[in-house]
Amino acid sequence: AGQGSAMAPVNTSSVGRDRKGCVCDKIRHHIENGSKFYSLEFFPPNTLDGARSLIARVDRLAKLKPKPLFVDVTWDIESGKRAIETLVAAKAVCSLDVQMHLTCTGITRSMADDLLVEAMDAGIRSILVLRGDPAPGKSEWEPVAEGFKNASELLGYIRQKYGDFFSLSVAGHPGKHPASASQEEYLQHLKRKVDCGADFIVTQMIFKASDYTEFVSSCRGVGIDCPIIPGVLMIPPSLEKLKTVCDHCPVEIPEDLVDLLKSCGSDRERVREAGRAYMEKACSEMLSSGAPGLYIYTLNLEKSAHELISNLDIKSLDPKSDAVVRPLPFPRPREKETVRPIFWASNAISYLARTRNWSADFPSQWGKVND
Repeated sequence: AGQGSAMAPVNTSSVGRDRKGCVCDKIRHHIENGSKFYSLEFFPPNTLDGARSLIARVDRLAKLKPKPLFVDVTWDIESGKRAIETLVAAKAVCSLDVQMHLTCTGITRSMADDLLVEAMDAGIRSILVLRGDPAPGKSEWEPVAEGFKNASELLGYIRQKYGDFFSLSVAGHPGKHPASASQEEYLQHLKRKVDCGADFIVTQMIFKASDYTEFVSSCRGVGIDCPIIPGVLMIPPSLEKLKTVCDHCPVEIPEDLVDLLKSCGSDRERVREAGRAYMEKACSEMLSSGAPGLYIYTLNLEKSAHELISNLDIKSLDPKSDAVVRPLPFPRPREKETVRPIFWASNAISYLARTRNWSADFPSQWGKVND
């Protein structure tokens, strides 16, 4: 059941008031120091083996210098439990800060409270608030009874009830949003989300630096002054899969990218490498054009993400922060205790797999990306 009355503020003092793990503060710190950053978004696995494989991939990417500022796992009403479990594992195994997704689809206010309290208990301090896709089997989006009509309403509810405990971000669409009559109308809707308490904006997939700078300029023109992070896609090794992903969003694929991938024929490695190089150039131009960092939609493609980050040569703001120090997998009574069980230090992924009850009964959104 939800915690207390619908809008009664939640007492968060029992879980600590320090803001460690709040993504918005980390972003602000990087901007103030003129340093760039990146984050990684994954989608949840659909099997137990997939869970182990994904955490192993995240763990390897966490060893990059600099490491990701934070990681996300996509979420919907069917995948919610797995997404939260994956985030908990990313925190525990990979020593990373995480951001949880929360959508309005199929969610009542009571359910939202349960999920937010679960996030608090798991030490998750950052939420990406989304309206979400239509419910399974539905062609149009519609709210549920005692739920939320849009992301602004959900975001305002969280901010009013939980105060500044959570870092809250929202999505931004550089092109015309399919649910808005015009880009001008959409920008006013986006501004309402920011006015409701959003700390920063993550854009839908962007392929061109000029699209990013134009969008930022439009946002600033209507009074949106929070950080705007461009979302960039790891190109799958198949033009057909890329079209599937972009049709779902929906996002238009630049003609020059389509032509480039077509020129690679059916050679999947050539498609992957060409797509990675294309996005590397776009990312470099976005960072040079003033983007504070990158939000990378990885599609769980580890190799492309690793190469992209390595080639961009993003500098560490604080090299000490890149050290991976795994927390103990259980509460400890002595604050300065640093001894960890040998099985946790040397084989944390295996340990977590043996001790967490992963559910394996739901499909991933995109199926097997490498198919």
